Amino acid sequence: MRTVYKYTLPPDVLKGNWSIELPGSAYLLSVAVQNGVICLWYEVETEDPVSVHTFRVFGTGWEIPKFDDIRKRYYHMETFFDDPFVWHLYELICFD
Repeated sequence: MRTVYKYTLPPDVLKGNWSIELPGSAYLLSVAVQNGVICLWYEVETEDPVSVHTFRVFGTGWEIPKFDDIRKRYYHMETFFDDPFVWHLYELICFD
């Protein structure tokens, strides 16, 4: 079944990487702050197998780390607002 799922982020999300399990064909629709909690909305196919995805949130002007291993990098997914702050959601991508 195809549907939209909401994933809420942990309260300490700004302290580093965090991971969630997503179905293989999950498609990010939106990121927003709802009732003080950062939420992700994904369109998913519920029958698809899941895999772990690792993310990190950066503030505007924050350093985005580079990796010694060129097969790893942060990929920008979405920019969202939590007045007066602007945040940027990145997924950690590891290429084989």
